[in-house]
Amino acid sequence: MHIRILFFVMLVWPFIASASSTDNNTPMQHHQHHQLLEQKIKTQLEGEPNNAELWHQLALSLEGQQKYQEAGEAYDKAAALGYQRDWKSQVSLAMLYDSNVVISPSVIDLAAQDRSDISASLQIKLDINAFKQTWGHTAIHLQIDQRQYQNNNSLGLRQLGFELQQFVHNHPDYELLLAVGAQQSTLKKKSLFNAFYFKLNGTYHINKTWSFLLKHQISKRSYQLLYAGFSGTDWVITPAFEVHLKNIHAQIQMSSARRAARILEESYQSNTFMAQISYHIWQSETQEKDMIAWARVKSEGRVYHQLDARPMIRKPRIRQDTESLYVIGLDFNKNKSIFGERSRETWRITGGSHVNISNMTPRVYTNLALSKNWKHWWAGMELIWRY
Repeated sequence: MHIRILFFVMLVWPFIASASSTDNNTPMQHHQHHQLLEQKIKTQLEGEPNNAELWHQLALSLEGQQKYQEAGEAYDKAAALGYQRDWKSQVSLAMLYDSNVVISPSVIDLAAQDRSDISASLQIKLDINAFKQTWGHTAIHLQIDQRQYQNNNSLGLRQLGFELQQFVHNHPDYELLLAVGAQQSTLKKKSLFNAFYFKLNGTYHINKTWSFLLKHQISKRSYQLLYAGFSGTDWVITPAFEVHLKNIHAQIQMSSARRAARILEESYQSNTFMAQISYHIWQSETQEKDMIAWARVKSEGRVYHQLDARPMIRKPRIRQDTESLYVIGLDFNKNKSIFGERSRETWRITGGSHVNISNMTPRVYTNLALSKNWKHWWAGMELIWRY
């Protein structure tokens, strides 16, 4: 078995990187996955009420739905039955064919490259429960993302992240998250930016179907000199509504953000409206494995008002973007992975289209690298291990 694992890693390592700017593992999709997993585990627990591993898996699925109080009770039950793991991890390997190379707009404003290419990715997440309190718990989150395009190595992007989290969940209807974190990104094998942030998220479960989220984040990014115009401080507030049904997970959110550049004396206010829906089309389930077909549609509109124009710009600009995302996928989930019974394994096949239309055309920005118009489609496969 170890030889097979080593061979697989050696096969994909030359391509290791993030598959594309499109993140198929959205919180919405995770929420639906955990909903179905919760139902499945509870059915298994009816026949095995003293199975500590099942209680721990139930706790993970509840935590993935932000049901922290119920998750804490499930963790305590698992511990009472002899379970001792206080951490969870996820490793993801992906490869895809991308029609147009796009570096994530949320990381740095780079235009799509007019060439098709094969890309691959490695993503590692580690969550550790450091301390437990009667009213919550303290956790540490570590994440590594590496993406690389086969024939366009200059767009290789690596991101490292660390976050110290404090959860408050002493009431079943309310959850609170306070976190401080740091990020480090590398582009073209050179440092792109260092970022530090503080965030405060609150969730109110109106009922089993509806939830209200309020997110607030303050961050500071320091780019290298080439990207100095993007350096500065961000202030973001985001109210959102989510609906959780058996096969549908939808979210509507509005966001208001302010960014102040550090060197080029520019700042802007942005307002965003986003609607997203994820739907489980079909599911086939057995005791050992299940297969799920799903689809996701996202539409996002953004308006940027320039507040302090640069000296060379006579009139502040108003930028308008419309972003659309369409994804369809098939997940093949196994309760037992190649690493053993305590690890779950998912094989995921995805395809979709991602388009951004903006009034900031090359006629506005003579530098094509600043054009906000881009589109691409992709098809790929991802292998995920959760432990």
